[in-house]
Amino acid sequence: MSWAVEEWKDGLPAKKQFQLDSLEATLQKQRQKVSYLRSSGGLFSCWKTSLRGTIANKQLVRPPPQGSSVD
Repeated sequence: MSWAVEEWKDGLPAKKQFQLDSLEATLQKQRQKVSYLRSSGGLFSCWKTSLRGTIANKQLVRPPPQGSSVD
């Protein structure tokens, strides 16, 4: 299939081929960025959930502030 995709470019002027190649390279880089950010976002979400759990646990075992009366 890729040979068919590349074959239609053969008749184009060199400048157009260069532009297309540049655009394809840029598109590929953007796809890699999106993929990386999606996976990073998932990791961040896990970290955030873990951090929330840690904070909740700390709040459960935290002693009351000094100077306050507990009735």
